[in-house]
Amino acid sequence: MLHQALQTELQDDFLAPAELDPMNRRLCFTRKPDVVVQVVVLAEDTTLQMQLADQGIMLQTCQQISPIEVKPAQMLSHLYSFLGRSKRLGLSGRKNPDVGILTTSKIYRIQNKTFVFTPQSFDRSTNYIDTDPSLAMSTLAYSLNYLSTSWMALGRPTLTLILNSSMLEEGRVPPPIVNTLKKLSGGYINGTRVILGTHEQFKPTSCFSELAFLGNIE
Repeated sequence: MLHQALQTELQDDFLAPAELDPMNRRLCFTRKPDVVVQVVVLAEDTTLQMQLADQGIMLQTCQQISPIEVKPAQMLSHLYSFLGRSKRLGLSGRKNPDVGILTTSKIYRIQNKTFVFTPQSFDRSTNYIDTDPSLAMSTLAYSLNYLSTSWMALGRPTLTLILNSSMLEEGRVPPPIVNTLKKLSGGYINGTRVILGTHEQFKPTSCFSELAFLGNIE
């Protein structure tokens, strides 16, 4: 009887589906279009940029995308440590130092500035395993697939990577990295839909977030 009554009220528009399902669990069963992962690859500086250009790899430098600022994931982790912090209430804030790739794949507006953050898994100062180019590119392919299957936010995820001189072998980009860049340019990598471009190109489709809890913290 209850089921029939609810069905009648839904059909007659006396009830909205969201009123019965405020957590939107019903949407989990709705087929979603494939998520396209946006990828931006930057050169560390102009010297590396010219070396890459000699190999036919044209990239912007971190300075050339100004006013957007590129920071490591550790900086974003530090910013999130202010979430929930209150001296008056004796709350210490967020303690977990890790930020996942879903978090670093957003573009952040913080105190009238725009920031992007590189993934924690590609920080060579903390993750020495990925100093091997082949392993690093395998990690990238897995990360892109994870983003594609797990992304739920509005807008597309934007993965920002930096090529630096420590990645070169005898002054040249290793073949695994070159092959991966070619796959990214082709639009697919291991079955994951991707698009390689710039932050400016991706601005209309990117996911933006604001850390309002920071207030006037410097």
